[in-house]
Amino acid sequence: MSILDRLKLNQKLLVLVLVPLLLVVYFAVSQTLTAWTLRGGAQRLSDLAALGVRVSGLVHELQKERGASAGFLGSRGAKFGSELTAQRQDTDVKQQVLHDFVSSFDAPAYGGKLQQGLDIVLGELDQIAAKRGLIDRFELPLGDALAYYTGMNAKFLGLISEMSKISPDERLAIDTAAYANFLQSKERAGIERAVLANTFAKDAFGPGLFRRFLGLQTTQDNYLNVFDSLASDEHRQLLKDTLQGEAVTETLRMRDVATAKAETGGFGIDPVYWFEMQTGKINLLKQVEDRLAADLEANAVRAVSAANIALTASLSISLLGIALTLLLGWVLTRNILRQLGGEPIYIAQIADSIARGELETPLHDEGNTRRSGIYASIVSMRDDLRTRIAADREAAQETLRIKTALDCVNAGVMVADGAGSVIYVNGSVQRMFSDASADLRKVIPTFDATSLKGQQVDTMLRNSAGSGRVTAAEGGAGDHRIVVGERTFRVITNPVKDAGGECLGTAIEWADLTAELAEAGRERERLEEERMLAAQNTRIKNALDNVSSCVLMADTDLNVVYLNQAAQGLFRDVEEEFRSVLREFDSTRIIGRSMDGFCNDKVRRQDLLGSLDRRNESEVVYGDRTLKVVTNPVFNDTAEKLGFAIEWTDRSTEVAVENEVDGIVAAASRGDLGQRIELGDKHGFFRRLSEGVNQLIDVVETSFDDIAAAMDRLSQGDLTHLISRDYQGTFGKVKEGVNGTTAKLQEVVGKLRESSDIVSNAAGEIASGNNNLSQRTEQNASSLEETAASVEQLTSTVRNNADNAQQANQVARTAQQQAESGHLVVGQAIEAMHEINSSSSKIAEIIGVIDEIAFQTNLLALNASVEAARAG
Repeated sequence: MSILDRLKLNQKLLVLVLVPLLLVVYFAVSQTLTAWTLRGGAQRLSDLAALGVRVSGLVHELQKERGASAGFLGSRGAKFGSELTAQRQDTDVKQQVLHDFVSSFDAPAYGGKLQQGLDIVLGELDQIAAKRGLIDRFELPLGDALAYYTGMNAKFLGLISEMSKISPDERLAIDTAAYANFLQSKERAGIERAVLANTFAKDAFGPGLFRRFLGLQTTQDNYLNVFDSLASDEHRQLLKDTLQGEAVTETLRMRDVATAKAETGGFGIDPVYWFEMQTGKINLLKQVEDRLAADLEANAVRAVSAANIALTASLSISLLGIALTLLLGWVLTRNILRQLGGEPIYIAQIADSIARGELETPLHDEGNTRRSGIYASIVSMRDDLRTRIAADREAAQETLRIKTALDCVNAGVMVADGAGSVIYVNGSVQRMFSDASADLRKVIPTFDATSLKGQQVDTMLRNSAGSGRVTAAEGGAGDHRIVVGERTFRVITNPVKDAGGECLGTAIEWADLTAELAEAGRERERLEEERMLAAQNTRIKNALDNVSSCVLMADTDLNVVYLNQAAQGLFRDVEEEFRSVLREFDSTRIIGRSMDGFCNDKVRRQDLLGSLDRRNESEVVYGDRTLKVVTNPVFNDTAEKLGFAIEWTDRSTEVAVENEVDGIVAAASRGDLGQRIELGDKHGFFRRLSEGVNQLIDVVETSFDDIAAAMDRLSQGDLTHLISRDYQGTFGKVKEGVNGTTAKLQEVVGKLRESSDIVSNAAGEIASGNNNLSQRTEQNASSLEETAASVEQLTSTVRNNADNAQQANQVARTAQQQAESGHLVVGQAIEAMHEINSSSSKIAEIIGVIDEIAFQTNLLALNASVEAARAG
């Protein structure tokens, strides 16, 4: 302070101006540095946009080379040879453009992730010559070729997506994200071109290609929907206006043909024509891509320009502010000196002498009649004080009394005289009653905080709890807590006495405790709520720790915050299978890690968790393990998302049982009834289900074995073999039908044998009669030669011949009757054959019943899977 005291006023004013000047300089430098930083960020953003444009140009050519390579491999070199050669040259041009740009691109300035991703994808790009050689020699399978190009394109497009995350400008970040999603959709269009080029070249879908074809269509639509939600109205209209024409309509038509004939093949589409049309569509998309890239670069350039303007404006305003501060300081210094009229030290000396009551102290410029400013006013005031000092002596005693009272209190003070009338109110009490006036008027309608002086203290305390006269007559100092309506006050009274002990009045200190008490109440309520909430959370955690379901909790950033005991046990059990897919998986370090640790290129977050805005059920496979994942978002009472509850269920055993049941049913439908479900590793419901299926197959196999044995014996001519085992229901009817058929055949064959015996006997009798007739005829001839003269003997012989003829005629009639009897037996045999035919129809019905049993077995397996899912 001694140094400042020795300074003159103009020097002090210079110091006074110097302080704000330094502040102005500080803020000017700070603002300029901020603008410089923004300019650097805008320039880096411009470089990022330029990198994205060159990357997208190369990706476009790689997409066309991928499609031509797919057609070339699919046709085994018969097609796309010249197109592939030309396209590789275009790709090389874009590759060189990107390499030239990257050589001067400062990738480390944008973070290690972007630099690492760029190094990786450029390393893959350097392998393209070797891959092309393998394709030319047909040594690279189509799937590996597509995977190489598609993977490299995905990494390039991932760089563009990464640019949107590190962009410092919100609008440019949104435009970059829209641009990245458009490129992803266009990339899927390129993959679709390669897939269908190969498919049309082979005239049929290869294994898994139709499913991939459908997935490509869905993914294209999803990326375009995201682009539509992020892009500006101008860009959305641009896409709509550009995506028209023959290429669009023809590719849609050929898509429909591929979908309609996916199972049969025979598309009748030239793969080169498809390639040209899809390339035309992709070229239309390329036009939109070029426009988006150009606008993105233009916006980045505009951002750089705006940053330069902001930097220039910041520098200009800073310099102007410094100049104005200096000018204003100079003007104010001159004005202050003129208003003061002299050095402050002289004015202070006069003021000090006046304060000490020394009104006769001589001035250093005694006799000067041209004084000005404050100095002149103080001198004039001193002269006036000398004339008014006598009048003020009478009020000095009263002023001393009030000053003594104010010196005794530390808070808001009110002073009342001996009669309880308010004679003084300080500022704190005035503000306190002004703030509380609305509440006090509810009890004291006439209360007015602006006119407290002259009022009785009892007027304010009359309607309060424990009110009374707050004066020195109560016996000295007091500390009261009173309640007036909704307000609670603390009132401290202190009597004010003179040297003789006479009470002059009361000094009253007021403190409004309403807010303090309310805050204390709220704090108690808050602590009670926190205690109840903590107890409730403890109960919930204990419950979750002991439930059998595997529960995992994640916050809104998908970081794991809780894992119950069942889930810990599950992840320990499946850790080996998880590591076959997720190499860094560690069941002991799940909490605190992101849910992305459960994902990779095979198990994506979308497939695992869904859209995250509603309940989602999914089924994922890690190695030999199949798990069901149910994701539920958790919201508080205000619909704010707090996190996610994720339930895990191991369905590996269920899936294994389902596959075994499917295999058994398929084998049974093929006639193979020898297979059974292994029961050693089954428990509970799945063991009972497996036993039931095995029992059903045993019954079916036994019944068919008996039927096969009966039919085999029947085919060998054994009509005595019957099915002896007991069967119920339809199996019993089948048994009765087979045994009935065998018995009927046995009866018919017996009748045929009897008829054969009768015919054979009749034939024998006819043969014997004919022999007798022949012998007699020979005897008659001999008799005629020997005894021609004997008429009696001739007549006798003729009569005997007549008798023999009559007897032969009788034998013939008997033979005719036997033949008619044999005809009847044949009719009975025909009727038996009809019955056999009817039995064959029954056997066909039995086979139909067996088919129905197989269907019911399939249905039983399906129901078992459903019940297992519910039980799980």
